[in-house]
Amino acid sequence: MLKHVESKIFVLPFLFVIACVFLTGCQSSKKTAEETDEKLLLNEHVTLENFERIRIGDPKTGEGGMTYEEVLSLMGDISPQFESEIKNGDGSSELEANWWRYTRPHQYGTDLIGVKFINGKAYSKFQEGLEK
Repeated sequence: MLKHVESKIFVLPFLFVIACVFLTGCQSSKKTAEETDEKLLLNEHVTLENFERIRIGDPKTGEGGMTYEEVLSLMGDISPQFESEIKNGDGSSELEANWWRYTRPHQYGTDLIGVKFINGKAYSKFQEGLEK
């Protein structure tokens, strides 16, 4: 019986040490922008006012909507940070493009403008985090 108690006394501290080492390793090693002098990139064209200027067309054809080039110009001729294109079986193509206000390399903020295009014309738009 005494051997069984002694083994528990040894095992519990050992498990505690292993848990502490594991949890210490799980802490994030990333530093904030202030700690690393990392620069945030600003796209001053990602504003609520510019979002409201984007003209949306017919949801099936895009007719009446701004062209991709017009929206790109509104965004200061800065390429979107995210772009995804789908070619449909009927020959049409859909594109989603998102512009973020602040970005870091390989990270995006929450203030953004997103536009969906069909055949090169805007048919849907959304924004997040933009205020007047």
